[in-house]
Amino acid sequence: MQAYRRASLPRASIHRRNVACCYQNANARRALPIVASAAAASSASTAATPTAALEGALKQCLLQTRIDSGERGRGLFYEPAPGAEPAVADPIKDEEAMMSQQRAMPPALPPLLRVPLMWGLPLVCAPGQEGVELQEELLDEWQELNKVQLPQALVRLLLATERPPAARLSAWFLWATRSPAAAGSPLAEFAAHVLPRDSASCLRLIPTEEARLPPDAMPTLSNMRKQVSAAVEELQAAGAVDGFSLDDLWWAFDMVISRSFSVSVTDPNTGNPTPLAAYVPWACLINHSPNPNAVFAADLSPDRREFVVVPRLRYTPIESGFEVCISYGGGLDGRSTLLKYGFVSTGNVNDRLDLPPGMAEAAARLKQQAMISAAEAISERRATAAAEASGGAVTSPSSSANLTAAEKERNLVYCALASVLEAAGDWQAARDAEEAAGQAPPATKGFSGGPAPALIKWAKAQAEAYAAPTGPAPPPPAPDAPLPCRPPAEAEAPAGEDLSAAINVLRSERRRIALAIVDLVEEYRKQNTAA
Repeated sequence: MQAYRRASLPRASIHRRNVACCYQNANARRALPIVASAAAASSASTAATPTAALEGALKQCLLQTRIDSGERGRGLFYEPAPGAEPAVADPIKDEEAMMSQQRAMPPALPPLLRVPLMWGLPLVCAPGQEGVELQEELLDEWQELNKVQLPQALVRLLLATERPPAARLSAWFLWATRSPAAAGSPLAEFAAHVLPRDSASCLRLIPTEEARLPPDAMPTLSNMRKQVSAAVEELQAAGAVDGFSLDDLWWAFDMVISRSFSVSVTDPNTGNPTPLAAYVPWACLINHSPNPNAVFAADLSPDRREFVVVPRLRYTPIESGFEVCISYGGGLDGRSTLLKYGFVSTGNVNDRLDLPPGMAEAAARLKQQAMISAAEAISERRATAAAEASGGAVTSPSSSANLTAAEKERNLVYCALASVLEAAGDWQAARDAEEAAGQAPPATKGFSGGPAPALIKWAKAQAEAYAAPTGPAPPPPAPDAPLPCRPPAEAEAPAGEDLSAAINVLRSERRRIALAIVDLVEEYRKQNTAA
């Protein structure tokens, strides 16, 4: 990853802890897509006519990007200004040529997006007096720019820099977007015309749509809701959100959890690195990719106070029309991105299908090296067929955040293989630990016809269940299991169009992994029979 070219601006952490794309359908280029359908219009928080100030902000911030729709829903796409796209350097042949080319290297690529931090919400997360002083300075500047006066109870909360950022940022966001005193500010305009009222993440899903989630998603979702519920009670007790309803509060948490950034900055007063949580309008439209083609950074120096997004490859421009994507963090699977951020990427190499204990034992009885050999054969066939069917390249360009059809097929086979081998490893580790502790290991199951047919039968059943409207059924709760947490009824909201589509994508990806397991084990049987 390359740093932004100004030495005074440190590179942002690649991890975007609380962020997600802002999903609504859009077709405009360089024009603000507010509402593109009657369904979207019915859930918009205000009238759908953009103000002149909002259109001006769009042009000021989206330097070389446009808002459009792609396979991830709405996002930002690269559109260089006329004559601004630099030439790509020739490939480097040897070390001497590399040194010569570095000396003649053109200037680093200009930012794709630049947003004044005071148009958003910069929240210091460093405990101690230094953090309090910096937050106080930022609050004073923010209030002066937006011509508002924050309530004292909210100011006290925001200056408590040692407290978790989610509750502080959500309370600030709610006041800045819903208080009549903040009407007309850049953030209030952005929230009124761009952000959805429907569920953006799964936090506020109504029960009928929640039933479509995979069973293994529910414990994580319940834990998210418990944390938000506790934070809401804390904010109410502190008087920091007086005048706002529960519906408003849960909506604010939904927007902040799914759209805020976590970034390391330099404290301009001390020169020390400081963690910052920030809500940044326009930047929150950028989607995630496991192969990002952009990175972000924030600068708190008094003469800048800005948030920028730049190409990840310092001297290689993104091709015109490619979607601009950052990384929200490594290792994210489809379940995690759906629950927190409201989207699912196809071909995600981190996706897994959980095997129950009986199937994990069956997996442990298979020969690992033979399974890897079977996976290699299947992935090669699938990738070749996908490339031929799509007529595209086998690998994607270095500046693209999207995977090719062939790469997605390879990843799918890997997900199937990893699901089986990881379950087998976990089962074997548990058995070895019991033996080491002197405990009698549990009796192994007998599999009619062997473990491979049992796995095939189970995987086919999983594929059928994920093709059904609401399957597979969750396992019965343990007798001492706590009741799942739900938001208050008045705070629940249906899924927006893109969140609903994302749930379908996750179910489809789970089904595809199950079918890939079937192919994998059948190839394993074929190879072992031939041997």
